[in-house]
Amino acid sequence: VYPRGTFAELARFHAGKALYLDTPEPRLDQSGTYSAIQQLQMFMEYFPQSSKKDEAQDMIFKLQDKLVMKEYLSARIYLGNNYQSCVITAQNALKDYPYTNLREDLSILILRAKFEMAIYSVEDKRAERYRETVDEYYAFKNEFPESKYMKEAERIFKDSEKMLNEDKQTDIG
Repeated sequence: VYPRGTFAELARFHAGKALYLDTPEPRLDQSGTYSAIQQLQMFMEYFPQSSKKDEAQDMIFKLQDKLVMKEYLSARIYLGNNYQSCVITAQNALKDYPYTNLREDLSILILRAKFEMAIYSVEDKRAERYRETVDEYYAFKNEFPESKYMKEAERIFKDSEKMLNEDKQTDIG
């Protein structure tokens, strides 16, 4: 009502903080999280010199982490039976939130899903999908050489290479 009032800055900040505090856990609908991010970003646009700017930015980062967690949980669910959806969900999360702490976890989900997709593929697409899995392995290894998932990634790589070599033998024979 009073955009230039004495307490406009604090009112906008506290409106964003209230929405921040009211956001649900990652497993639930995140509409409130998007509203909180929008309100906090609006506060920062209206008051870029505010002493509360750093606190607002920190809240935005935490809310974005919550959204990434939501995407990660969704991708994990898809890994059970819808491998393409798992890959797409994880890739979108990595694209939308490139600096997330869950980058390694999302990347291994992509590798797992591509491998599973190759295993359960029709014969015509199997070799292509194993090659995609090998490519994904190299991308994973380059980005996370010291990964806690490296043993699993190497097993997936070896199994994929083995299946590609068997396919070559079948084609030759």
